[in-house]
Amino acid sequence: MRARHRLALAVASEVERAEPALPRSHLPRLFRADGTVVRRGTLDTRHASLLPGGDRGEAAAAPAAQHRARVAADALVLAKFDLGRVVKFRAVYPAQDLTLAVRGALSGGARRSVKAHEVVSVVDPDLIPPLVAHGTVGRHEYLVERWVDGTPLSGRQALADVVPELAARLRRVHESFGVSASDIATWRQGSFAQRWAAVSATELLPDDLAEPVRRLLADPHQAWSVSWCHGDLAASNILSTPTGHVLVDWETSGAAPVMLDAAKLHLFSTDPERTARDLLAAWPPGPPGAASPPREQLVLAHAWFISAYPARRLKLRGHPREQIYEGQVRRQVELVRQLLAGD
Repeated sequence: MRARHRLALAVASEVERAEPALPRSHLPRLFRADGTVVRRGTLDTRHASLLPGGDRGEAAAAPAAQHRARVAADALVLAKFDLGRVVKFRAVYPAQDLTLAVRGALSGGARRSVKAHEVVSVVDPDLIPPLVAHGTVGRHEYLVERWVDGTPLSGRQALADVVPELAARLRRVHESFGVSASDIATWRQGSFAQRWAAVSATELLPDDLAEPVRRLLADPHQAWSVSWCHGDLAASNILSTPTGHVLVDWETSGAAPVMLDAAKLHLFSTDPERTARDLLAAWPPGPPGAASPPREQLVLAHAWFISAYPARRLKLRGHPREQIYEGQVRRQVELVRQLLAGD
């Protein structure tokens, strides 16, 4: 982990030297590193929401490591899945009210975020943080945004309560961007059916769930409603502010089946039946006669995520989030059961 801390600080220093919108530190500053967090001390109350939920107080009395670096940011937080050869993190500059997101240049996350600002700001500028700057430094790309005063949703119940608002606002984004139909069987180079067959061979799926989804995938008339989507609608990416809700972390956004966003909201809700009703009411099929019924699209959206299980489980073996992912995917299987029973 210490090597990841040093790499993150080195990249942050490099970005600060290259980006005029960010402050710079000409002298080395002392940082304390503990787990995924690297910081100079205690963040003020406004900016502490950047830190993981259990790490928002004082810096540890006996930190895991100390580093000196010419970095102006007050804190850096490594991503939950910072596993690759390049580093992925977020940083905060409280005095300037700025945040910095850094990830591998090949990921395209910053470019997708910039496009998301173009798409979303046209119809709902308050749904996305204000964009300040973006660019590429070496093997990393970065995005600088204005800080949003807000707190992540506290849990699944809070998420269930805001689904109607978010679904309505996202639908306006879809209507502005445009909604098209895409054949489910050939989406993503036709890999869906093969992935579903692979996950069906594991102990995760009983036959009474695997077969109905297989039939939907084999139906040549099945089609997605596709528009601009956020890509990761977990509660931690939804900020509650005095004026409404703001979605952050648009790095995985893009043109995709709208029900993939809906499936994430459904998965993390504490009241899945109510949330399913809200989602199906807000997100109709799209082009008349071109796309499948909303409920079938939502079933297939969950199935898309479930179909990644064999590869995802292998990648996360031994990772601290392995058991969290296992619980999520099994919950998603149960949601598919509930949706199929509601037909």
